[in-house]
Formats: sequence, structure tokens, C-alpha cells
Amino acid sequence: MFFSLITVIGLCVFFIRRHREHRLSAVFLAKQELEKIKNSYRENQNKSELVQELSTLIRRVSISVCKRSDIASLTGQEWLMFLDRFTNNNEFSQGIGRVLVEAPYQGSPDYDSTGLLELISKWIDSVSNNRGKTVHD
Repeated sequence: MFFSLITVIGLCVFFIRRHREHRLSAVFLAKQELEKIKNSYRENQNKSELVQELSTLIRRVSISVCKRSDIASLTGQEWLMFLDRFTNNNEFSQGIGRVLVEAPYQGSPDYDSTGLLELISKWIDSVSNNRGKTVHD
């Protein structure tokens, strides 16, 4: 009985640590990828490509740190509101982050690329700070 209890506790600790390490590695890789995206943008100044790459990056991070079933189907305003919940503000749904859902429908999107890059960087940091927590409705 005692051995079973110790085993269950040990397994719980193992899985919690494993989940936390996976989350941290996803955030670490996201920060590296963000730097590559920034460097690429500095060279080509292509705002359409920038917003597409940033959108893909945050989608991948979201799926890595939350339940895929909660994230994969989110689009438009629902997606932006989900992103807002990580930072406890409305910079995605009502601010510069709106470009993530608006730019794909524009031939030559015109937006504050520096502001968007800063927002994505803050969002990745907030994901890191919320490690071990899951963001729900």
C-alpha cells in the first residue's frame, strides 16, 4: 500500500515536470524562431510574409502549450480573444494584433511591424510566465 502511494506520487511528479519542460522548450524554441523572423524581416521588409510567419509561430506555440483540441479550430475574433487571455489585455482583439486575421485578406498590408513584433514577443514571454497553467474560457 505504502509503495503504491509512493509510486503514484512519483509518477505524478514525473509527468508534471515533463509537461513543464515541454512547455519551456516550446517557449525557448519560439524565442529563437522569433529572432529568425525578425532578421528575415529586416532584410526583405515584406509585411505580408512577416504577419504570416508570426501567425504560424504563435499558432504552433499555442498548440504546444495548450490542448490541441482547444486551439486548432479557433479562427478570427475567437483566436484573437484566446491570445488576449495570455496577456490579460485586448491588444490582439482590439489592437495591433488584429492584423493577424486581417492581413491575409489584404494585398499589401500596412501596419506597425515594430508594434506587432513587440506584441508577439510579449505574448511569448507571457506564455513562459504562465507555464504550468492552462488558459481556458
